[in-house]
Amino acid sequence: AVSNLKNSPADGYSMMMVGVNFAARNNKVYPELPYDQLNDFVPVVQIAETPTLLFASKTLGVDTFGQFVELAKNQPRKLNSGYTSATVNLTKQSAFESLMGISATPISYKGTPDLILALIRGDIAYALTSPIPFVSIVAERKVVALATIAKTRATNFPDVPTIYELGVPQLAVIPPGWWGIIAKAGTPREIIEKWNAAANAALKNPEVRARLERVGASVVVGTPEEFAAVVRSSFAIYEKWTQEFWIIQR
Repeated sequence: AVSNLKNSPADGYSMMMVGVNFAARNNKVYPELPYDQLNDFVPVVQIAETPTLLFASKTLGVDTFGQFVELAKNQPRKLNSGYTSATVNLTKQSAFESLMGISATPISYKGTPDLILALIRGDIAYALTSPIPFVSIVAERKVVALATIAKTRATNFPDVPTIYELGVPQLAVIPPGWWGIIAKAGTPREIIEKWNAAANAALKNPEVRARLERVGASVVVGTPEEFAAVVRSSFAIYEKWTQEFWIIQR
């Protein structure tokens, strides 16, 4: 779909909603990537961002972040972690383990349903991911949420402490997830500004904001330049981490 946008006319009629995966993919992991995120497209508007949460299997028998870290430190490479995206989830988990001094064996899953099932069964010990698909699972006590990697608690996980409350502010380097709209590079500035203004107006609608907040997302209202800075920052972080942690396509 991203390649299709690249090959579309730069007339403002073809745009695309993308997530952090768009910026995280790079030619270090995907050598044949047929586009350049920073030069082939222009950010229009950021829609929302979501925090990253640490979810652990109930089979571990831990109820707090401290208990989890202690258990993991006492069992180096004996626990498994799960991820669905090498360029986002696996890099986040690699950074998390490096910062916390723990080490787990990563296991790849094709999608979130498989990842959740693995957590419930105890096939994996933990996952560092978006909270959106986990609301009912945690409510049913099938999985435990241990930490929110953000400055404030997630709206749909108000009982899960932040890294600042837990005393591990160094984890703040792990960026949040986000969604936004991009257009093809070369799209006239006046068209970009028109779509940006329309999207920001919609995001100020209380009903729209409420729907996003119900799934744990925080609404972001801003300029194309502000979204461009988010994309560049995400690209730089994930490019650095994929090299630092030797992430390869899996």
